[in-house]
Amino acid sequence: EARLKYRFRCVVKQGDEPLTTNAVRLIKQVVFAITAQPVDFEDTLGSAASFHVAATGTDLTYQWQYSTNGANWYNSTMAGSQTDTLTMELTEARLKYQFRCVVTQGNEQLTTNAVRLIKRVIFEIVTQPVNYEGELGSWASFHVEATGTSLTYQWQYSSNGANWYDSTMDGCQADTLMMELTNARLKYQFRCVVKQGVDTLTTDPVHLVKLA
Repeated sequence: EARLKYRFRCVVKQGDEPLTTNAVRLIKQVVFAITAQPVDFEDTLGSAASFHVAATGTDLTYQWQYSTNGANWYNSTMAGSQTDTLTMELTEARLKYQFRCVVTQGNEQLTTNAVRLIKRVIFEIVTQPVNYEGELGSWASFHVEATGTSLTYQWQYSSNGANWYDSTMDGCQADTLMMELTNARLKYQFRCVVKQGVDTLTTDPVHLVKLA
């Protein structure tokens, strides 16, 4: 690399008469290649997404493309579609598309691997269960709504709010717990423990209310 900045020539002598050649230099040949493929982008809806490609060569041009089936590709007009970095907002509609970049050097073309957007689902409780009011003998239920991946549920009960025990009633390992409203159950509180892998969320406690 250091010698690229130098020029070289030769002085040829015959007796006292010198002749000097033209000056020449070293030129580094840049191989036309993709050196870093774009990768899938994962984040929440509404985030600023981007795909990037790195390539070596001379006078490179870029054209990002999109496809819904991996067979038919169309030129993108989004921001950066003719640069090494394509940017866009992560939307629900764009989750169905694949993206790739065609890199051109003169008459030669290289195409990157296809990549896609992935929606990251936040693990959270979006709807808490609420107290159930009804007459004795009615069919009561508590329901929780949560977002995440591969969620598991375990409903629990407690008579003092400090010591909790796993329920075995209908739906105790689903998002909706069901039971008959009885006098005995009026003293209990109920809650749901929602898990995503090693992460745990617990709902607010709720209870049964007997209508007068």
